[in-house]
Amino acid sequence: MPSSPPTIWGTDMGLTITDSQHYANIAAAIRAKNGSDSVYRPSMMATAIYALSVDGEAQQNAGDALALGYLEEAKFCSATSIRERAFYSMTMLTLADFQSCTTIGGAAFAKCDSLSEANFPICESVGYGAFSQCGALPHMSLPYCTTIGEMAFMSCSALSYVYAPSVTSIGDSAFNSCFSLAAADYPICTTVGSNAFKQCRALSVANFPMLSFAASYMMRGCTSLTGVDLARCEYVGYGAFSGCTSLSAIDLPMCSALGTDAFCECSSLASVSMPLCTMVGTSAFARCRSLQSVNLEACETLGVSAFAMCTSLSLVVLPNCSEINASAFTSCSMLTTLDMRSVRAVTSLYGSNAFMSTPIGGYSDVAGAYGRIIVPASLYSDFVSASAWSFFASRFVSV
Repeated sequence: MPSSPPTIWGTDMGLTITDSQHYANIAAAIRAKNGSDSVYRPSMMATAIYALSVDGEAQQNAGDALALGYLEEAKFCSATSIRERAFYSMTMLTLADFQSCTTIGGAAFAKCDSLSEANFPICESVGYGAFSQCGALPHMSLPYCTTIGEMAFMSCSALSYVYAPSVTSIGDSAFNSCFSLAAADYPICTTVGSNAFKQCRALSVANFPMLSFAASYMMRGCTSLTGVDLARCEYVGYGAFSGCTSLSAIDLPMCSALGTDAFCECSSLASVSMPLCTMVGTSAFARCRSLQSVNLEACETLGVSAFAMCTSLSLVVLPNCSEINASAFTSCSMLTTLDMRSVRAVTSLYGSNAFMSTPIGGYSDVAGAYGRIIVPASLYSDFVSASAWSFFASRFVSV
């Protein structure tokens, strides 16, 4: 440490950091002002330094000493990358302007509570947790970004929109609990991780036309979601859209299977079209109390409680169904017709409670208004004599 404080280096644009010696100079200058016994603590020494403009590599020139707790602005003219945790928990930082940065490291700006403006015009990759818990950040423009990492914007409660049309991959929990996020529009994205948009309560539209797999809890609890484009989706994972209480219709023309709880508790869901779906998982549509129309013409297997408590469902057509599991239609109080007239063999039924508390199972609010099961004439006697179906023998109608 120099015995006498030198002048703090600077430019017209603000301070320019060149190496660690520069911080020693700052410390010396503060000691000169506050007394020679002042302790050199990077997190405390910058009380009077409110803006920092850096021209150089962020991870080399600034990374080791950016514990300046009072930093309000960070402007890097030519830095191409930001290392992990470089600005972590800088609670007074309001502006991050990186005109040449292509890579943002993990947790680089995490917990920057006051960050309200972030400019990264050519950024290509946002690392894990890079902006997590930045509660004041209102929006982001990332026109060239291709990868958004795990938890990148998790719990950014004020974030309403992210413009990132070039993104192809979104990590687990990337936008989890972004309560103000209004739209998710990713036209070429092919990978979205689990919990990616979970609890985004303001999200009303989601467009993922190139996505083939909707991961577990991908949009669980998105209570404002009214429309989703998953034109190429082939599989919907565990609870992916569970609790999306405003979703009224779903059209998945390429989907072949639904995981457990896929659309569970979507209380406004009235119409489902999945013409290629062969397997409906456990509780996939359970408690979808508005569901009235179902197109599952290729369905072969209905999982346990697949449509349990769908209290508006009156007709289900299953021309190719080979297996119905326990409680599949339990408490579907309006279900009067199960149409299996096109099946080629007796459908396996596991558990007589598959139709418990339904008109088909003997329950009806109107005396004598019981349900029916339509089967082909060629299989009528086989259905009636099958032990699994014997309880419903009086419900069979042949065509």
